[in-house]
Amino acid sequence: MGSFRVPRLSAVVAACAAGAVSIVAVAVVVIAIQFTRTIVSVSSDPLRDLDVRVVPSQTPSSGVTGMIARGERINVLLLGYGGAGHDGAFLTDSLMIASIEPQTAAVTLFSIPRDLWVTISKSKYSGTFEAKINEAFSVGASAGDRDEGIRVAVATIESVLGIPIDRTIALDFRAFRTVVDAIGGIDVTVDRSFVSMYPKNDDPSVDASWIEISFAAGAQHMDGETALRYARARYSDGPEGSDFARAKRQQKVILGAKDRIVSADVFTKLFGLTEALRDNVRTDLSLSDIQALASFARAYDDERTVKAALSTDNVLQNGYSKQTGYALWPKVEGWREVHAYAERAIGFSASLSENPQIVVLVSGERVAIGAQAARRLTDLGLRARVDATDSEAPAGTTISEAISVADSTAQFLSDYFTDSLIATASAPGLIVIRLGLDWAPPLEFAAPNEAPTPTPGATPEPERIAVPTLRANAPPTRPTPKR
Repeated sequence: MGSFRVPRLSAVVAACAAGAVSIVAVAVVVIAIQFTRTIVSVSSDPLRDLDVRVVPSQTPSSGVTGMIARGERINVLLLGYGGAGHDGAFLTDSLMIASIEPQTAAVTLFSIPRDLWVTISKSKYSGTFEAKINEAFSVGASAGDRDEGIRVAVATIESVLGIPIDRTIALDFRAFRTVVDAIGGIDVTVDRSFVSMYPKNDDPSVDASWIEISFAAGAQHMDGETALRYARARYSDGPEGSDFARAKRQQKVILGAKDRIVSADVFTKLFGLTEALRDNVRTDLSLSDIQALASFARAYDDERTVKAALSTDNVLQNGYSKQTGYALWPKVEGWREVHAYAERAIGFSASLSENPQIVVLVSGERVAIGAQAARRLTDLGLRARVDATDSEAPAGTTISEAISVADSTAQFLSDYFTDSLIATASAPGLIVIRLGLDWAPPLEFAAPNEAPTPTPGATPEPERIAVPTLRANAPPTRPTPKR
């Protein structure tokens, strides 16, 4: 990654581009793409009066321009945090990957739950330690070093997802509110009505009380504060009370903001915000990166946006211990299945719209292993069952697929089962996996369960969470899982 900069008034267009980038952390790369197109269209000389510092690692061949030219996927990490004056000021409420596929002109939004229990990467302020993933950015940011916070967040998330992060954008709640208000608010369709408890003031030292907020189902126009509340609300009865529902709402806000960014009148409103937001945004997107995104925008189709998230509906499970509190862990040891889910959602996103029946075919003595394979595939969002055959298990796994029925799914399965051979099947809409002796199931992991499960539907007591003190010589440790 390159060095990080904040917008400067001496570079008006570059500053406005950075203003667009601030929206990206809420409105993702979709908005950056559209907004940079606006920059190019309204400015006859977009490079005039710029004070541009060339980052050595971002030459045309190595920056976003080169990646797009070579058809390489671009992954941008988006971090949203409270900022100064907030309880837990640098804990990231929103963690998302915006992944651009230049060859197909598609964008994938991939959300990461804040409560995922991980090993936080080493930094100059602390050794490695185990905590919730939303603490990674706070390691450096709470010491006044957001650049180090971003570096630690990137290293941690790359390890968890198994994908490279090419660029990063971080912004706080103030930037979110200010920009959404500046663009005249956003239009969002609320899927279902819900009521939630919400802090009356961002700073509990000013007012630690809570208020009740509500959202009606249907089309809603939201200002900055309302959009922030909608994106953050989590203390609610029913399905909207989960972090997974909140991740889906954040994706809605992202796509809702995009429609307002493209107009020239909005551009002029954003033009004067750069100085006000200079302490609220951090990014390593260069001007050339933004120009490259503008070029990509000409072929971008909103309908190709794919939305996915890690959750207990796929490869995660929840648990509780006195040390960790409520947290999330993978269903199997290590990050193998998390890597696989991220690979499917990002690298093989077309497979998410395919729905073939997958049959795991095994010899009689390997039915139990076949059942484990089917269970892992089900966690990955695939429709799988196990069948037995009298023939002996082959040495290597093979995959049989009907031509052009589920090509992306078959290619993903080939990768998942270690480059297994793909053959042509006779039955349409069916993929048969002949499970070989080369595949061994991952060990299942038992998340800690030290407390009784809360009563279903009960509203949790709101907590105000502070940033933990990080001690390099005494990092917190993960409890030994019970098997």
